Amino acid sequence: MAKQGKKPATGRVTVRFQFQAGAARVFRGWTDPNLIGAWMPGTEHAVSVSVTSEAGRGGGFECTLRLDNGDEAQMSAAFVEYEPSRRLIYTLQWRIEGAPEPAPKTRINVAFAKRGNGTEVVLTHSGIPAAAKAAATAGWNNAFRRLDALI
Repeated sequence: MAKQGKKPATGRVTVRFQFQAGAARVFRGWTDPNLIGAWMPGTEHAVSVSVTSEAGRGGGFECTLRLDNGDEAQMSAAFVEYEPSRRLIYTLQWRIEGAPEPAPKTRINVAFAKRGNGTEVVLTHSGIPAAAKAAATAGWNNAFRRLDALI
């Protein structure tokens, strides 16, 4: 009888960020193709090549990126819950050129709350590899700084 491999441990990260803009403008960061391509992913090691998006529950976005090494990667999101300016829950999956299969889907829960003249976002990203928690936290913080500067 063949041994079944152990499933890699997964973890979750929660990131809080205070945006200067109102919730409607911050929410657009996940739905406007021009904004998605400018702030996702949270690294300078990839450039957005193309972005498509469809707002609303059942919609989502696809972003094709060119990595520093010339390979392409695709980020695909599917919106599960969609409450403009309040809450967004979606699944996210990466496909990297040359990889034998796509990465496992992860789940992202984003809550938007008015705080002073701006918006506090609390993002919880679950299902990520446990070993990638620090990198995911740094990536989201960097991405949020980029989005804050755009809006």
